[in-house]
Amino acid sequence: MPELPEVECVRLSLERLLVGRLIEAVRVNRRDVVTGPVDEGALLVGDQVSAVLRHGKQLAFLGSGGGCVCVHLGMSGQLCVIEDVQADNPPEKRTAPGKGSLLEAGLPPHTHVVWRLNGGVALRFTDPRRFGGVWTFADAEGLYAKRWSRLGPDALRITPGQLSQGLSGTR
Repeated sequence: MPELPEVECVRLSLERLLVGRLIEAVRVNRRDVVTGPVDEGALLVGDQVSAVLRHGKQLAFLGSGGGCVCVHLGMSGQLCVIEDVQADNPPEKRTAPGKGSLLEAGLPPHTHVVWRLNGGVALRFTDPRRFGGVWTFADAEGLYAKRWSRLGPDALRITPGQLSQGLSGTR
């Protein structure tokens, strides 16, 4: 499982590569990985990425229209930015031999969600063990109220005084 410093490094990298880009399309290969609405609007299609946030080990993408997508990597999840994607030549679907499931040709196994952004860039969420996931929210307030408020203070933002106060009632 990626630890907080690794997730913060991912956030910084994604922020540099994604903020200001327009999300042109999304493909959800496993609907059960996404909690909340799974339509294009909920997954930020048509919005520019305005910020990449982190709280604990979870990441969130804010869209210019106010929408929000939260990603938890779980134990084996990854977010990969792929450059030079052939936007005019979308991958074909093929059936995996003997499995009967649809896969996109050219995608790594267990690629659950792919966002296509302007400039020939794609963001892939892969998670072989499926302990992670994607959550959609109408806005950042919904993310904080329904998900991040349950996590407690972020380890990189808590002050020594707040930590001491939080631990004062414990042995």
